[in-house]
Amino acid sequence: MRKGISQKENMNIEKEFIRDVVEWDIKNWWRAIQFWEDRIERRLEGKKVLDIGGRSGGLSLYWAMKGANVICSDINNDGFEKARILHQKYGVEKKISYEVIDATEIPYKNEFDIICFKSVLGGVGYNNNYEKQKQMMKNIYMALVDGGNLFFCENLNASPFHQYARKKYTQWGNQWRYIHLRELSELTKGYSEVESLALGFSGVFGRTSYFADIFGTLDCLFDRWIKDEDKYIVSCVCRK
Repeated sequence: MRKGISQKENMNIEKEFIRDVVEWDIKNWWRAIQFWEDRIERRLEGKKVLDIGGRSGGLSLYWAMKGANVICSDINNDGFEKARILHQKYGVEKKISYEVIDATEIPYKNEFDIICFKSVLGGVGYNNNYEKQKQMMKNIYMALVDGGNLFFCENLNASPFHQYARKKYTQWGNQWRYIHLRELSELTKGYSEVESLALGFSGVFGRTSYFADIFGTLDCLFDRWIKDEDKYIVSCVCRK
């Protein structure tokens, strides 16, 4: 909390930060990122982070605010200008650089203490290309230093209801390859430790941020009674 301002103002600042990091379906995706918190070293000053599929820079902001040096990357530079504005807003622009990187051809080996991504595998697996998804995960493993960590949260194939709604109401629903929980063991093969959490069911159906927040709050309450195979987000921490 910032000193010299009220508790309410601090809460509003925290909410704004969370929205800037997560961008959409805030309640569920922030829970996915919070799963990482207990598994992150307390001191990240000097640590090197690669944010894959960084888009508008939310995850890069998250790590830079913890003191790490971050490369915000994406398949093209279309979103970097928006990301720079966001990072300047929080005063962390000097801790972040920007690179165009294809996640299936990462030009680094044994380089990063942390690699992260959010909602990237589905696009990499466009047109049911599971081999390309495996290639991305293999490249990430090779780019981590020994003892390094991969933090990611990704869309799951989820329930038949989710599958139908995606194909019916989203432009990419027929092309994205949403991963299955059962594929995690193969996608994370080689890591010494893997922890994961499946979460969320209804939040994705909120067509506005207002309804997404309502549905996300309901998910927080009722997740325990929903089968993991029917949930639509997985959060994962892998140690090399």
